[in-house]
Amino acid sequence: MRLSRFFWFLVSILIGSAIGLAIGWYLRPNPMGDIAPFGLRSDYRTDYVLMVAEVFDSEKDLSKAMRRLEFLGGDPPARLSQVAVIQAGELNYDQRDLELLAKLAQALSIPGGNATQVPPGGKP
Repeated sequence: MRLSRFFWFLVSILIGSAIGLAIGWYLRPNPMGDIAPFGLRSDYRTDYVLMVAEVFDSEKDLSKAMRRLEFLGGDPPARLSQVAVIQAGELNYDQRDLELLAKLAQALSIPGGNATQVPPGGKP
């Protein structure tokens, strides 16, 4: 008796899972589309700017950093980096991350964007 109940319990779980997957994948799938980068939540935008700041810290190529930030659209890169510094402070980012964001914001705020551009592996 007990073995029979366990068997039917497992069968019902398997049938329910199969029906749920069929409905989710074939009958009512969630359409996947391109999501515009400017539609990201502010904390994800801050994370993206931090990633750009980390790459900028190693490459020292301001034009590449600006192109990467322009990918987010909307605001100019200097404004995006300044907002990211503020947002990172509010979200209690690590001190090193705050410094990287501040360096990027400072480099972008220099009139004319005069940052040192160094070839990969080179020294400033």
